Amino acid sequence: MKQIIIFLLLIIVGILGYNAYSKYKRFNPPGSTYQAPANIDLNYYDQEVVADYHQAVAKVNGHVAQMWSFHSIDVRAPKKDNEATKAAVATYEELMAKLKGLEAKLQESARLKEAGMNNVQIEAKEMGLDTAKASLKSKKEMLLGWLETAPSDFEFGIGSEGPLVYEIQGILIKMGYQMEHDGIYQLATTNAVESFERKNGFYADGRMDPLTAYALLAN
Repeated sequence: MKQIIIFLLLIIVGILGYNAYSKYKRFNPPGSTYQAPANIDLNYYDQEVVADYHQAVAKVNGHVAQMWSFHSIDVRAPKKDNEATKAAVATYEELMAKLKGLEAKLQESARLKEAGMNNVQIEAKEMGLDTAKASLKSKKEMLLGWLETAPSDFEFGIGSEGPLVYEIQGILIKMGYQMEHDGIYQLATTNAVESFERKNGFYADGRMDPLTAYALLAN
């Protein structure tokens, strides 16, 4: 009698184990979930890109899990060639393409930071303002176009930072003014702008404004 009970218990345990395994297999597709690599910049200057990247990873993993759980389709290694499988794989490839595009941007930012660049410099580089091939004249022309379309962007002073500050600093440095070329509007930049304003007969407050910017860029 004892042996029969043990035998029945073993059968019950086996059934429970099989059910648990089947449930696990159903909700866990073959292969691991997509994990973000270590060499990405999570402190990227545009945090919306970081948020979009995390969302893209979640969408990829969600699609993989959903297709496997409800349709038994392994989109990463499909075994069938029917229309449902093709559609699921196409969606997966589209989601992965977006993910990889964002990932490449964050990896490039991480690489540039390892080379010594900061967020301001990286943003300027991506905007095409900071490139070794761009001459000072072409940069000034580009910035003049910016000034014409958005003059209010050229109103800033001490404490401001960004690619525009970085480019203004670069122009001032080439004119002989001394300051850190870091994209942060600090005392040295204020003094340089004030000196430039005084030389050109403007109100010398050390702040950048559209009039000062035009004189600087048209120089």
